[in-house]
Amino acid sequence: MKSMRITILLLMLSMGFASLAIAQEASAPERAASPSSARTCPLNVEFSGKLKSRHVWNGCLSTTAWNLQPDLTISAYGLFVNAWGLIPISKDFSTEIDFTLGYSIGPVTLMYTDFFYLSQDKYENLFRWRHEDLGALHQQLAQFHFNLGKLVEKVPLQLQVAMFTWGDYKKEVLRETEDNWKKGAKLRDSVLYDANGKPQSQYSMYIGLSYSHTISTGQTLTYTIGGTPYAGFFAAKPYITNVKLQVDQPVQITDRFGLNLSGELICNPWRQNFYFVLGIGML
Repeated sequence: MKSMRITILLLMLSMGFASLAIAQEASAPERAASPSSARTCPLNVEFSGKLKSRHVWNGCLSTTAWNLQPDLTISAYGLFVNAWGLIPISKDFSTEIDFTLGYSIGPVTLMYTDFFYLSQDKYENLFRWRHEDLGALHQQLAQFHFNLGKLVEKVPLQLQVAMFTWGDYKKEVLRETEDNWKKGAKLRDSVLYDANGKPQSQYSMYIGLSYSHTISTGQTLTYTIGGTPYAGFFAAKPYITNVKLQVDQPVQITDRFGLNLSGELICNPWRQNFYFVLGIGML
């Protein structure tokens, strides 16, 4: 599993550096012909933030508290680094910070993300990756995105394929018996271990398809359906786990500043639950 993570990272880095070299070589004549272009910085920095009533990820409820979500991306020549945070206002919930290394070329984007979970009232070790933590401190995810809308403008479809590569372990689901229920006993899922005493990874996968369009009144509607092809983190068997309608409403306040109001109505058929999420973000 460790070699798999290293292989994925090396592949993404090699693609990024290769494209960087090609881009620099191709643009050299243009920089020589235009002195002003030589002074242009290739780096692009984007920062945004959101305030949300709760957070639901691919149909899974992460927190029920109001939370802040800062988002910082630094990119150049298709290669990018992103830091995203989930900071609950209530101290009853833990903070999450995601670090992503990615590369985009045309309609294709490859990403590798480390999810770092920490408590707000104590120190955690950012560089500690241990199986015995059972994913409580770190989880890692490899992702593939394909945006058909960049090839065919009238078909704004997006495909997402994501797979856990670290911190996602097989569990034996323990059912509560009637006697235990009467006694108030709560049974937790038991992690399965291999012959060497290490927890067994299950490499849970999520596949999602989204379609978005803007209507005459200015709102952007996004429809998403997704699920897992086999048992794992998202469901105990192949199942649809995310059916979502998202509405984004831009509100322009000044020429340089505006807000985006978003509403997400989410159904998770596997968990038989509905979520309604309000979000306020910066344009």
